[in-house]
Amino acid sequence: MTKLTNKKSRIIALLLFIVLSSTCTIFVLGCGEKSDAVEGILTETVRPVKVIKAEVTAKPEKLMISGRVTHKRQAMLAFRVGGFIDRITVEVGDAFKKGDLLAQLDTTEVAATFRDVVAQRKQLERDSERLKNLYDHDVVTLQQLQEVETALERTKAGEQRARFTLERTKILAPFDGFVAMKLADEGEMHGEGAPVLRVVDANDARRVRVGVPSRYLSWVKVGQVANVYVDALDDPLEARIVEIGAVAELQTGNVQIELELPLHKTLFEGVIVGVELYGPIKDVIALPGGALAEGDQDRAFVYVIEEDHALRREVTIVEINHDVIYVMPTLKNGTLIVCEAAGYLRDGEAVKIDKEIDL
Repeated sequence: MTKLTNKKSRIIALLLFIVLSSTCTIFVLGCGEKSDAVEGILTETVRPVKVIKAEVTAKPEKLMISGRVTHKRQAMLAFRVGGFIDRITVEVGDAFKKGDLLAQLDTTEVAATFRDVVAQRKQLERDSERLKNLYDHDVVTLQQLQEVETALERTKAGEQRARFTLERTKILAPFDGFVAMKLADEGEMHGEGAPVLRVVDANDARRVRVGVPSRYLSWVKVGQVANVYVDALDDPLEARIVEIGAVAELQTGNVQIELELPLHKTLFEGVIVGVELYGPIKDVIALPGGALAEGDQDRAFVYVIEEDHALRREVTIVEINHDVIYVMPTLKNGTLIVCEAAGYLRDGEAVKIDKEIDL
């Protein structure tokens, strides 16, 4: 019994030794891992950054709006009487000379009326001459002669109206130009005064018509210069404001203005162009696109360098022009701003300046 008890005591003691040994090993290993982690934090690499120095400069505000090329001299052509269109001699884009026939109504009925009135006038002229001779010989009375002469005058007036109506069945070119729009086709019944063609003067100056929001009206005045951007051209064209509307549009509240352009072969009627208007001059800071860490509409964030740390600062965007960002001058002149890969930084992160660049 005593031997059995001693044997159990030795086994329990051995088990306790194994447990205590394992616990010490785990504790030592855990302490070693913690030391390695602390050492890794202490030896963390400081991030190198490229910076640009903030410089406040003066820059005019800009407004880019779309417009359409048109002509100063243009006309909507219509028949002055109603009827069926017999022929239209031009298509959109066709050139013409002043006096050319552009369109013609069916004149069958009008021409017949004119011929009938002419025949009546000739008959009354013969009757008038015959009655004058008879009156001179006291064969007819003065009243009979006057009745024929009155009828003749009325017929002459009717002939003038018929001739005028016949002439109104034609549309003749009012000037040298070309067709900008065709609004009717042959065979259609067209009412008096309804437009058939829109034509423009080929030799007249080109214009751009744009709608300017009312809050920017203080920017525009007659004679002011603006840039006009055409897709077909590498460089903008210089235009001048020649007209400013007196009334705002009901739907948009915009005011129409017109700018006169120099003659250019790419400025076709109806071409859409961009018009850049200039406003008041404001102080701004120019930054490369890589300086923005994040942004939302006109609100963005950059990182400035203070005591070898990157600090997050909010800025207000004024304009974005290709890869250049213009912001309000809320940062002091000479402030160092991270200009590349700012989106990878953390607020307060330790950094070192690798290179200072110019925009």
